[in-house]
Amino acid sequence: MTLRAGPVGKVLIVALSLLLGFLIDSLVQPRDQFVATPYAVSVLIATQWFSRRGILASAALAFLVAAYSAYLDQSPLVPTLLHLVSLITISVLALLLTEERWASARRAGEAEAARREITSILNSITDGFIAVDRDGRLRYLNATALRFLGRDSDVAPSELVGQNLWTSIPDLEGTPLGRAIREAITAGAVVSRETLFEPSGCWLEVRIYPAANGLSIDLRDVGARKREEEVRQRLLDDLRREQQRALALVEQTRRLNVTLRTVLDTMPAGVLLADARGAIVLSNPEANLILGGVVTGTAYGPRGGYSLFRLDGTPFPPRELPLPQAIEHGRATRDIEILVRYNNGFEVVISGAGSPERDPSGGITGAVAIIQDITARKRAEQERERLLAQVQTERARFQAIFECAFNGILYVDKATGAVLANPEMVRLLGRPIVSAAGRAQYVGDIRYPDGRPIPEADLPGTRALDGETPPRTEALVVRPDGTSVPVLDNAAPVRLSDGTIIGAVIVTQDISEIKAAERLREEWTSLVAHDLRQPVTVISGYADLLAKQLGALPPSARASVGHIVTMTRLLNRMIGDLLDVSRIEARRLTVAREEVDLTALLRDVVARSAEVSQRRPVRLEIAGALPRIEADPSRIEQVLANLISNAVKYGTPGTEIVVAARRIGREVEVSVTNTGPGIPPEQMARLFTRFYRTASAQAGRVGGLGLGLYISRGLVEAMGGRIWAKSIPGQTTTFFITLPVSSDQIRRAFSS
Repeated sequence: MTLRAGPVGKVLIVALSLLLGFLIDSLVQPRDQFVATPYAVSVLIATQWFSRRGILASAALAFLVAAYSAYLDQSPLVPTLLHLVSLITISVLALLLTEERWASARRAGEAEAARREITSILNSITDGFIAVDRDGRLRYLNATALRFLGRDSDVAPSELVGQNLWTSIPDLEGTPLGRAIREAITAGAVVSRETLFEPSGCWLEVRIYPAANGLSIDLRDVGARKREEEVRQRLLDDLRREQQRALALVEQTRRLNVTLRTVLDTMPAGVLLADARGAIVLSNPEANLILGGVVTGTAYGPRGGYSLFRLDGTPFPPRELPLPQAIEHGRATRDIEILVRYNNGFEVVISGAGSPERDPSGGITGAVAIIQDITARKRAEQERERLLAQVQTERARFQAIFECAFNGILYVDKATGAVLANPEMVRLLGRPIVSAAGRAQYVGDIRYPDGRPIPEADLPGTRALDGETPPRTEALVVRPDGTSVPVLDNAAPVRLSDGTIIGAVIVTQDISEIKAAERLREEWTSLVAHDLRQPVTVISGYADLLAKQLGALPPSARASVGHIVTMTRLLNRMIGDLLDVSRIEARRLTVAREEVDLTALLRDVVARSAEVSQRRPVRLEIAGALPRIEADPSRIEQVLANLISNAVKYGTPGTEIVVAARRIGREVEVSVTNTGPGIPPEQMARLFTRFYRTASAQAGRVGGLGLGLYISRGLVEAMGGRIWAKSIPGQTTTFFITLPVSSDQIRRAFSS
């Protein structure tokens, strides 16, 4: 606690301290003893407030009072002198201490004044300043530094003094400024750089000066300079870009001029540019070719060597040409057709167009004209008109044929699916045909001859749209009223010249009358065959009887009897074939199905084939164990005997015949292969039709009616199988048949 008093008060206090010391010395101490301590206290009290002269006066006064007190007390001389000397010593020491204290106070005042002056200066400057001690505590920072660091709004600089730099300003961590401070602390060297302090958005020039007791940080706002630099850099970049753009524009203009010149030189049309006076300033080679040369700088108009006419033969006025129209009247013209007749009699037709060129105010500064030789186009137009007339004639002729055709004709467009039918096709289908309704309106009416629906993918029209040319196919049309019509369909794709399929045409023939005639023929054939069988049987019986008595006959008679037996057997087989054909056609062919051991049957057939193989080797190949099948064994033997007989007839003599069998899923496949000339591909489609014989069979005078394969197909299909052939001309021919595995065998396989 500091005692505050004025000058008079200070003197009174010193005087009271002397009086108190005198009283203590006089009343308390023994009379014969003198102590200087109470008087020294008053001197010490004086040193707290008085200057050097005040202290000397206080010490002198205390010395006089003490000497007077010693005199009154009659104290011994020596102790008294010692105490007075000690009082003088204390006074001198007090004076010296007071001098040092006042010097220290003066220095402290001067330091405080200097500090205040420095603080005032630092607070008034525009730079930020931060002083940090070795422990990272803030010794000083001014308001500018606080503003740069973004904390001027929530705290005063004095409140942060003594706090840790990193905790009081946490935004420093991780920033370039924070890293610079740590770099200066670690390296102990001056760090100077420019950085953006993102928390406050200030661009700062930072100088960090390490010292023994810490470091000082000088922050200068360089945002204005940075902004000026950015503006200057932006302006420089803009200027550079504009310069590059200008250079690019110059280069582009140069290239455009080169390109334009190239385009003009290679254009199939003539180009003429004229100035405001109508003088030609530019022309390309095509214009020079069409006009027989253009003189630059001269007015545009006819030159010697040709004349201009309208297409009707009247002269063409020069003032109506495109360039004069554009320059004199400001009109844009196009498709002006002119006949150019050269002096040598050659004529061309050109088409001209022109347009004026105007300045920003609308004044005409020139004109451009385009001329093109359209002679070929005009001829093409004439040819097109001729062809159009021809097409219309052909169309009318085709329409008449289409409408009056005896057969039904149907066209299907592949792209749109639209259909077009002639009246006969409408009659056969028994319903009106709507073009846009497509094929869906009638495909369900087309059936197999036995009445089963034909899948759309197997219809002749569908196959033709896919690019096939299917063979003529017999079908049955079931009309909406319940009646049916037997027909013969023939289809073909319609192709463009490049082979693209654009549609298909289907020609349908009503074969009702043919079917009726066939039924009559089949009935007659069946009747004749049936009537012939009885006499042939009688002849065969007598021939067999004669054959048994051959030993009693002469050799010539025995040969005759053998011929009779052979011919009656052949005749009997032909009668059987005719009966089978009539049954197949009438759909009355029956087979006696039973479970058959195909392996044993094939061995028996091959063993008995010696009669028909004519000593040709027949080899049997069976792949694995064959399952039992459901079939008529006698009919299978009939089919295989026919196939082996054909292999003998049409194969190369002496070559081997191979009969093979294997299982494929729920079917067994049997094949008969022979080596020989083979069957041409174009004849394969008709192999299984009745009375058909190949060209090689007819040329080789091989006997037969052409019914064997037809009957074989009927028998195989009646047993639920299929038959087909493959041939490599000049190498091999193979006939395949498939027969279904026995259902009991399949059930046993599943149960096991």
